[in-house]
Amino acid sequence: MNSWLIALQLWPLLIKGIVLAEKLLGKGEGVKKKAFVVDGIEQTIKGMSEISTGGQKETWEIINNAMPAIKSLIDILVGLFFPKEE
Repeated sequence: MNSWLIALQLWPLLIKGIVLAEKLLGKGEGVKKKAFVVDGIEQTIKGMSEISTGGQKETWEIINNAMPAIKSLIDILVGLFFPKEE
């Protein structure tokens, strides 16, 4: 499956992670906020991969392989919905 298609299907999860990072880390912490969201997704993938079997485990591996596209989509979503205040 295309990595970008997977990333787009995770759109709601990414938005919720970004909103949580905004609330917890505040303004001017863009690098930390992205790391927070990315780490949350990576830890979820790791945990779910460890307890999943068969097709579920394969699905989590596919999602893990889509992380570069997911990271790019996070940047796009932040730029669109959470622009830097000047």
